[in-house]
Amino acid sequence: MECGVRHTLGFRNRIKQKPATRRGILAVISAVYDPLGLASPAILLPKMVLQKNFAVNRCVKPEDFGEPETFKLHHLSDPSEFGYGIVSYVRMVNKDGRIHCAFVMAKARVAPLSIPHMELTAATVAICGDRLLKQKINWTVGKSYFWTDDTTVHR
Repeated sequence: MECGVRHTLGFRNRIKQKPATRRGILAVISAVYDPLGLASPAILLPKMVLQKNFAVNRCVKPEDFGEPETFKLHHLSDPSEFGYGIVSYVRMVNKDGRIHCAFVMAKARVAPLSIPHMELTAATVAICGDRLLKQKINWTVGKSYFWTDDTTVHR
């Protein structure tokens, strides 16, 4: 580009009218093709609206459960011929020995990979999910368990 010459960059986007719901806002944001990130300032505000107004405060411990003494994370991973997924649960035990399990997070990916490759990738995603949960939650997690039905991962 030449110095002193004014250059203008524009975007032409044909966005269909969507309802002002989480899904509608997400559809509009996702419709913007911006591989270089040049439209990021324009997309930032809708992303902030999604984050602020649609945040979910989710409690995984029942009100009558009391104070848990132990927390353990269980991660299950498995592929299919179309993709792979992981799901994570927390298992907590209170002082009376009462056990409660709750869903914490899940991830799914469509992947054109071989089944053994997806098994390993799913296990890797489960490990990353474990690290993320341990950083974000306010509990002292005793142990984490990883479950898969494939022998490729165990090698």
